[in-house]
Amino acid sequence: MSRTPPPGSERRRSKRLMVQESFSLFLVVPKVLGMVKIYLRDVSRLGLCFRTELEGDFKKDTVLDLRIYLSPLFYLPVKARVVRVLGGEVAVEFLDSKSTKAIGYLVDFFEAAAEAGQADTR
Repeated sequence: MSRTPPPGSERRRSKRLMVQESFSLFLVVPKVLGMVKIYLRDVSRLGLCFRTELEGDFKKDTVLDLRIYLSPLFYLPVKARVVRVLGGEVAVEFLDSKSTKAIGYLVDFFEAAAEAGQADTR
């Protein structure tokens, strides 16, 4: 289970946790891409990064309404500002919302789970 990006690649102000292969979170950007599942690349207390091959209006400083789904029927609504678009990757910074506190606890949980858990290698 990968916890952090390779050395020298960290540029964020907050430690990020790679979630793509470890956890089954997904993201939806309803007003831009519709109700399409997008898998997160990483998440931190301050923002997240996702990859998409779908056409969307992702320009720097655009404010997006996101949904971070924790299960098929439960999500955290989040407002975020696009800070970087590179190829199919979009990095966003969270804007203040009730959900940012929950995301911080979620990141804490993921870090603890990555240290204590084991990957199923069957």
